[in-house]
Amino acid sequence: IADALAYGSAVVNYVITGSPLDELKFRLPKEYENVEFVGRERSSETFVRDVARIAVGDPVDIKLLDEAVARLTRTGRFLSVTYETRNEVDGVHVTFLLKERVVVTAVRFEGASHFGESKLKEHVNLKVGDAVDVFAARDGQSGIVAAYREDGYSDAEVTFDQPKFQQSGELVYQIREGTQVRIRKILFEGNHAFDARQLSGHIETKTAFWIFRTGAFDQDRAEGDVGRVRNHYQDEGFLDA
Repeated sequence: IADALAYGSAVVNYVITGSPLDELKFRLPKEYENVEFVGRERSSETFVRDVARIAVGDPVDIKLLDEAVARLTRTGRFLSVTYETRNEVDGVHVTFLLKERVVVTAVRFEGASHFGESKLKEHVNLKVGDAVDVFAARDGQSGIVAAYREDGYSDAEVTFDQPKFQQSGELVYQIREGTQVRIRKILFEGNHAFDARQLSGHIETKTAFWIFRTGAFDQDRAEGDVGRVRNHYQDEGFLDA
């Protein structure tokens, strides 16, 4: 048998039969013959290749592959990035396995008339292209409710379809505004020891006053006022108030 070349992985199993060999040569592939990315749906081919910086013809270098994984991960677009290599006769085939994050594809508001879209978006810290974040979506939900209550819509409700958001990235806030309530007058009944002016100093609810105070009614604040008035009476010795 004349000189021969054998192609294989770093661990090679072989059986030789026939005449003895004077010399057995192994040549391991030293360049990438193919570089592919599997699992890419939203990220462009150009983007992942530019970030990875691994191309056909480059010398095989495990350190550079690890650095490519780190760069792809740092983009924030992927939940996980791994790679596999395969030695072939014509060179090394490397496959990057990508698991993409779902990104926000839309932020919309339905059922709103009191506030415009730009005002509502001020309370949502998510925009198209961001990674889907349920906690941020919930914060936006709470912020919108607070804005409505501040303007007197104490019964306002805001919801969003969380499973749909997590799967498609589409964030749609469904808003039920309710009725706007403004406080024109505050009355106290049964107060003999303290007059209305004295008791008003112990509550946070205020009447509407031109452009300076909206007079918005807030159920939570009103309930807190009840406790504050009760505490005032008890501090003054009216323990059964």
